[in-house]
Amino acid sequence: MNIAKKELFVAWFFLIAAIVFEVLGTSFLKMENQILGYIFMALFIAFSYFFMGKAIKKIQIGIAYAVWELLGIILILLVSFIVFKE
Repeated sequence: MNIAKKELFVAWFFLIAAIVFEVLGTSFLKMENQILGYIFMALFIAFSYFFMGKAIKKIQIGIAYAVWELLGIILILLVSFIVFKE
């Protein structure tokens, strides 16, 4: 695997990490202990933006953002149905 392909692979890994952290952060808003929920939410959203920033160095921002939002919405819907029974 050449360097450019490896960097692109790592960028997609960062994008997936950004999506996972965004979903975790959003999910923690439902915690009964709201202060702790807000702390976890802020931490995970910060990680999400950190990884998104890394990802867009190699992936076009329009593509990265579209994938981030699409997969984020799908995963949050799944968490809502499965974990929170909504």
